[in-house]
Amino acid sequence: MDAVRLGRPVIVALVAMGLLAGCGGAGTTASVPPAMTPGVARHATSSDGDLLYVVMNRETYMLSWPELKVIHKLNGFAGEFPASNPNNGDVLLNGGESEWKHGASKPFAKLRLSSGENTQGGAFNPTNNDIALIMYTGYQSRTYWVAVYSNLYSTPVTYSVPNMQDYSHLGFDSAGDLFIDGTSNDYEPIIAELPAGSSDFIDLNVNHPIRRAEDIQWDGTYITVRAGDKLYRLAVSGSMATLVGTTTLRKAYGLAPVSWTP
Repeated sequence: MDAVRLGRPVIVALVAMGLLAGCGGAGTTASVPPAMTPGVARHATSSDGDLLYVVMNRETYMLSWPELKVIHKLNGFAGEFPASNPNNGDVLLNGGESEWKHGASKPFAKLRLSSGENTQGGAFNPTNNDIALIMYTGYQSRTYWVAVYSNLYSTPVTYSVPNMQDYSHLGFDSAGDLFIDGTSNDYEPIIAELPAGSSDFIDLNVNHPIRRAEDIQWDGTYITVRAGDKLYRLAVSGSMATLVGTTTLRKAYGLAPVSWTP
């Protein structure tokens, strides 16, 4: 296994689901149900301290990190793809429809969607705090695009990924390059990149087979892609993505994304 040494291990975002049932002791401000289904988690850091946002049971729990004490239960604000801003700790919930200040119990911005539009998660650009969201219309047959906002009330710049039919996840690297994973019309996995300053996505040629990704993020050095119980670290240069390490995650299952801590 290729050990990842960026402070605390990425596995925290996965095992947190198993820890929540036992973290309702002294110092918490919200009760935790005794039985919880697996969810997703995102780490958020700011000068006020670190937090872990865990989405499960159609609710979002805000936990202190690394103590795992429940600070708030944000009823009605879930969504499968939370995201955090590495610059200030703000988070996106409800698939990117609402933005929350670090540690806040109410959102400060909500996206105005046109009739039939939906969001499927997003990511913050660390170079300028822009917000990239996966958007779609339709249900069984969906039409996807990527929308990039300077804030949730702004008019977005929109992009399509030429060879991708189903869009899955977004992630920026430290230079503001935007990465997306999904599948083609033939259900083949695709990873594409929108280089900073470019108006077109390009497909990446990955030198190692990776089945459909379940999350894509920057770990501080490489783009990381989770697929099943494997976490792949990719070095990207031009249109090439070279595998530089693989980590096997214990007790990883479902579509739960992972999250890096600094």
